[in-house]
Amino acid sequence: MGGEILDKEILDILKELKDKITCMDDKITGLEYKITGMDEGQKRLEKKLDAVVEQTADLLEFRSSITEKVDSIRKDLGKVEIVTSKNCFEIEYLKAVK
Repeated sequence: MGGEILDKEILDILKELKDKITCMDDKITGLEYKITGMDEGQKRLEKKLDAVVEQTADLLEFRSSITEKVDSIRKDLGKVEIVTSKNCFEIEYLKAVK
């Protein structure tokens, strides 16, 4: 009789353990699914980051190009101002001579 009670208690404990293991397996499967989703999300973020890095490099190149062009325009404008000033003096001189 004592052996039957002990056997029943052991069976109950084993059933509890089986239920807990099954529950843990479900949780582990759920975690694996979430990790897979996170990996896919990370890959998408990496692709976007690569695109941002590429665009940043393009923008830096564009900025350098624009800076060179603006500097060239400034030099040309300075020359135009000098020539215009010279022309103004010449026009005033011609008016005075007349």
